[in-house]
Amino acid sequence: MTAARLTGRPWHDVDGPSLVASAAALQLIPQNIPRLVRLQRLASIGACLPSRPDAPRLSPSKLRALLKDPLVSGSQIRAQEDLYDDLYTAEVSFHGGPCLVAQGLTSRCAHTLDLMLRSILGPDGQAVLPTQFVKETQLWAHTALRLSDAMLRRAGLHRGVAPPQRHGDEVFVPGEKTLTALREAVRYRFTDLSHLLPASSVDLLAGWGIRPGEHMLTTGPGPDDGLVVKPLLLMEDGLIVANPAELVTALRHELIVQAGLHECRPQLARLLRDQTMRDTGRLLTLCGAVPTGPAQQTGDDLITRRTFTFAEDKILDLAVVMDDLSDYDDTNPAGHWPIRDLGLRVQNVIDPVGPPLPEDARTLRLIINEGVGRSSFLGLADQRRPGPVVVTSLSDLQVMAELDGSHPLFLWRFAQAETELHETTHVQSWSALDNYGLYRNCEYSYYVSDDTRPTMLLVEQDHSRALRVEVQQRYDRHDVPSPHRPVYVPVVSVYGTSTAPIYRPLPDVPEVGRLVEVPDVNVWLGAGDHEVADGLKDFHHLTVEAAAFWTWQISTARPELLPLAASTGELYVSLSFDDPSAWQAALDGNPGTESARPWVGVRGAEPGLVDLRLYAEGLASLLADANGADRIVLRALLEGITQTAGLVDEDLDALVDQLAPEGPKQMLHVELNPRLPLRPGPLPTARLVQPAASAMVLDELGRYLDSAGTPVGTIPSEKRTQVLQKVVGHYFTLIEDMVAGLAAEGLVESLISRHEALLYDEAFNDQILPSRIACFGEASQPAENLVRTTKRQVEAAQASRFLIEYVAAQPPSGDSSPPWTRTTTSWRCLQNSSLVPLSRKPFTTTSQRLNLPCWPPVDSVSPAATNTNQAPTPLLQPEQRHSCLQHRLVIPAGDPSPKGPLHR
Repeated sequence: MTAARLTGRPWHDVDGPSLVASAAALQLIPQNIPRLVRLQRLASIGACLPSRPDAPRLSPSKLRALLKDPLVSGSQIRAQEDLYDDLYTAEVSFHGGPCLVAQGLTSRCAHTLDLMLRSILGPDGQAVLPTQFVKETQLWAHTALRLSDAMLRRAGLHRGVAPPQRHGDEVFVPGEKTLTALREAVRYRFTDLSHLLPASSVDLLAGWGIRPGEHMLTTGPGPDDGLVVKPLLLMEDGLIVANPAELVTALRHELIVQAGLHECRPQLARLLRDQTMRDTGRLLTLCGAVPTGPAQQTGDDLITRRTFTFAEDKILDLAVVMDDLSDYDDTNPAGHWPIRDLGLRVQNVIDPVGPPLPEDARTLRLIINEGVGRSSFLGLADQRRPGPVVVTSLSDLQVMAELDGSHPLFLWRFAQAETELHETTHVQSWSALDNYGLYRNCEYSYYVSDDTRPTMLLVEQDHSRALRVEVQQRYDRHDVPSPHRPVYVPVVSVYGTSTAPIYRPLPDVPEVGRLVEVPDVNVWLGAGDHEVADGLKDFHHLTVEAAAFWTWQISTARPELLPLAASTGELYVSLSFDDPSAWQAALDGNPGTESARPWVGVRGAEPGLVDLRLYAEGLASLLADANGADRIVLRALLEGITQTAGLVDEDLDALVDQLAPEGPKQMLHVELNPRLPLRPGPLPTARLVQPAASAMVLDELGRYLDSAGTPVGTIPSEKRTQVLQKVVGHYFTLIEDMVAGLAAEGLVESLISRHEALLYDEAFNDQILPSRIACFGEASQPAENLVRTTKRQVEAAQASRFLIEYVAAQPPSGDSSPPWTRTTTSWRCLQNSSLVPLSRKPFTTTSQRLNLPCWPPVDSVSPAATNTNQAPTPLLQPEQRHSCLQHRLVIPAGDPSPKGPLHR
């Protein structure tokens, strides 16, 4: 449809460029994210219309009227507006720093582009691909990403913008002032472009746009691909970004088109698959998996394979499948990959025909199906071998891992639940992450209701959206300039974005320390150029953590101080030991000579650097009552920052009293003669009852009751005791069988040691909860996490005590050693399920499990722990307690904040 078809009302007196700018501006309002299909249709209509300088001004009211036209908001078009299941904005790493992009209507397009750029511009890509293609990729990426970043920041957007949870049916049109500002955000005059981009980029953009009135409108109900292939409207004095939400998709499509022109699509597809395999392997390694060898190309050239071990006795068989870019349509950025029998080809590799092997039952088959924006179909036939199977994408797997990857069996148990569900239920879902969201919402199971197990299950997209938003709010992973190298490094939030802007580098990069992000300044804290001895690293980590917290507190009370002390937007706070040997002796229980000197002081200060020194002779001040040690750290920070900023008349004592009044507000926890549970010494990692394991135990119970002839429905009160006796007997038999096969030697000692680890963590959390509330607030994420964890520790301790008493009374006579990752959790789940109190709440049985009253009562711990619908946040416990000034000074290990694999 051309402009000739749009000559009637209401389009006859509309200026095309003004309509395009208005439609593009509305795409930059988060409230309109669910209405992108309509807005892109409106922009397409505007691109069909000619320039009419004398047309009436396009006011907000006029714009609202145009949006109601059936050509824009007809029922067929509205039907295309699916639930938006991703974050609207993200950052893509590139030379010179990450760039802000909008993800538009193409799922995970920022992830796909990032994967493509790293594949092309990385060492392997530069070695394999044509040099001219690599150079053109650099220019195209620089042009599109810088343009996107500048436009979105003009509009006031930032990374991690989520779609609205509630929205109306109509597009939101703001008032004249806001609308005008957003229109300007998408307009670039040649003078603007000359400051933003090199001349070669400006020339490149000319081929990426159309003139007013030249666009051919697609009459179908879906998005207009023509405005994705050419997302710019070219004007006499510059350009308008006509389709800002699709710049990333346009760039991805352009790179594939250019690869076709350079005849290197097969090489690019292989590089993409190799990069996906590396990224997946890195993610699995962060979750505790151990590769057994390098990745191997299979007999099928579409599939790369690699195996791992995990959770002591499990095998993970990974297969990566990648779009091979064959038959790519250069005119359609959202086409279809016409590959036949893809599922069969994958299954022949990872689940081949033949007799099952002994290891099959303990093998998880993970299939990563990665695409480049085209649709495809991968369906598996009935399994040929035992063992669970999961099919997902790398992006979805990363979300699952960031949420629950601290538990080594998280993926195994999800795969088991998935496999079991598909045996009896036909499942329709948009992605594996949607399934995982439902599974998580149902307390890590597919027990969706008390009714009979469904024969068909439709999973909505809002499950995956909620998980992506949760990951963003909890971790906010992004790249920042390294304080030591000319590179950007990935960091993640320590306490959650709603609590404090304190970040830590990922564990697989050389940088260590903490980053405090405040407006206009990045403040890094660490050891600087000083080496930290192994025996001092834990104590140094805790000191840096405390200093980062107080740096953030300074920024909230005196926001002008840090920018004054910074150099080119960067400030580094170095914390180093004055005498490592003396500190090591003190931490080993031999403090030596002590003085009245503060344990932290300023050694030097210059623009961009505050150098703090930790003095061993000031150990007495470290042991000060309440938050005395923290007040000294805060005072030293203020002295160094004000010296660097050139401020001499500051009342630092008053500021210390304001930010850290004497009392429980403290980050450092040191004490003399600690309570027995907090005595230092080596202990294993504490194991808590895992919800997924509890769900499996309850599902097994449902099968047992069904086989025992227990009728489905409410259990009459007079039969409760009988059913409970049957349940307890069943669980007790399972525990007897499990324990009997174990070797007795060292078993009780191991159980006691793990029980002591639970007591240690429980006592530690009880001790620091008041300070966490004082530091972050009662409703903060750190405080709420501690309360939830305390509830789980109570459950685990009850089960642990029972197991110790049982094993002591009934020593086993087997010869197998327990794989602690799985066994202790299974025991505790079985034991917890056998501790069922009689209650007035009705008992019911279904074809799936037995529903019992909650125990312990959720209000027995704290009102903050009553949200039973929220899955517990995983904690990655410290591997060993620190022995510091034995029997005198205890410095608890680690940070009680929630942790996933990114924090290992």
